Amino acid sequence: MTQPRPVVVIGAGPAGIAAAVSAAAIAPTILLDERATPGGRRRWQIDPEDELRHLHGAGVDYRPGVAAWALFPGPFVAAYDDARVFSLEAGAVVVATGAVDRRWPIPGWQMDGLLTASQLEAPIRGESSHPGARYGVLGHGDAATAAVEAAGGQTAVAIEEL
Repeated sequence: MTQPRPVVVIGAGPAGIAAAVSAAAIAPTILLDERATPGGRRRWQIDPEDELRHLHGAGVDYRPGVAAWALFPGPFVAAYDDARVFSLEAGAVVVATGAVDRRWPIPGWQMDGLLTASQLEAPIRGESSHPGARYGVLGHGDAATAAVEAAGGQTAVAIEEL
């Protein structure tokens, strides 16, 4: 009997981890992560060792430091790490590469001091200096307001919708 082709999950953020753990319950599963530790944007909120135990306990073949660069019919996932370029033949592929902040072209969108959610979270993660003390939040007020407060800032105004 032939070995079933694995499910290949690209991205080890919250969605990729959930997909990999779910898939591992029914098929061999490989989780590709271009970063050194799992967690994606929430990696600073979790214990990487706990997440690794969770993945290994579910039977997920977690591969840190591996980036996917193409998907070909078959399906085949083209990937690379520090040492080589290679491909993986998959039974199914889940692309869970996360979110990217986009600034919407509203009046003032190019003004100095306008931050995306990731830019606002950077000081909390210790990745940059704190940009200021008072903020105006546009959209997703509860989460952004909590992030501002966690960074030691104050929300001057929060607007949920335009």
